[in-house]
Amino acid sequence: MTNLKNSGIANNLACKTTCLSITIVGHKLNPDEITRILKIEPTRGYSKVSVWHSHGFKRERKMGHWSFDTKFFLESTSVEKHARFLLERFEEKSSVLQSLCERYSVVISIWWELWECYGGFSLDACTLQRLSQLCKRVDFYLISFFDEDENEQG
Repeated sequence: MTNLKNSGIANNLACKTTCLSITIVGHKLNPDEITRILKIEPTRGYSKVSVWHSHGFKRERKMGHWSFDTKFFLESTSVEKHARFLLERFEEKSSVLQSLCERYSVVISIWWELWECYGGFSLDACTLQRLSQLCKRVDFYLISFFDEDENEQG
């Protein structure tokens, strides 16, 4: 396993938080079955019939959900480090994930929250290609909180 702390990939100073996740959802998805198949514990999982309370209302889940988020394991803002961490855990399971793609939606998401209103990240093309072998879709989320008052001052 690669030692991510010594891999030479620098943190991105424009970034507040970074997370990569692999998410599997479906109407008939049982998160315990996915855990058994992948032999990896999810960071979040629930079945379609799960009920939860939010803002005083009782709500029902419309789909089963299984996900693994890197934010619970890494403090780095490097997208490359998060991607390699995910690959170390899931790449050997690519054929299993591809078979799950036939029954469920399997998505890798890259979450990148900025300190400022602008910025960007780099991801090695080979790393992105390897990630795309695990799913049918890769989503990118750039989150920025722009403060107009702060911008006018400086």
